[in-house]
Amino acid sequence: MQLLRHPHAKTLIVAATILVPLAVIIFIFLAHSSVVEQREASQWVRHTLEVIARARKLNESLAEMQAGVGGYILYQDVGILHAGEQAHDRFHAVLRELEDVVRDNPAQGVRLKSLASAVEDWRNQTARRALEAMGAVFSNAGRVGFLCDWTPRLTIAGEAGLSRSRTYDLEGGTPVGAN
Repeated sequence: MQLLRHPHAKTLIVAATILVPLAVIIFIFLAHSSVVEQREASQWVRHTLEVIARARKLNESLAEMQAGVGGYILYQDVGILHAGEQAHDRFHAVLRELEDVVRDNPAQGVRLKSLASAVEDWRNQTARRALEAMGAVFSNAGRVGFLCDWTPRLTIAGEAGLSRSRTYDLEGGTPVGAN
């Protein structure tokens, strides 16, 4: 009871009555803020992992597209080329999904548009030229088709023509060794 007789006792009691609940409120607020920040960080981590997963799918589709063209050129197997065409369709489907996922980041959206443009340039220029050289015919929609299996016949005809040209004198048009 002597404590209550102290000249500052009432001030200390009032201060403790106010400061203790205030400290508890501050602690609760900081703990809640920390939980909210942790949730937000967790959501961003999930978002980042989703972007990475879709970017990997996009990369896989791109690799399959390139393998389809390269595989056809090497093996002349239309089935390989067909798989590359399916990968092209998958590429655009995954690209649309990824554009939707990164709509909150305009810089990533610009990168995706640039990537799509580069892929279409590759497909319409480099790959198309290589496939046309192998006898491919393209529809207006850019789909690859073949009128017939020309490649073996063209190769054989080309080799036969080369053989004939080697046996003729270019200046006189007479067979070499016929003189």
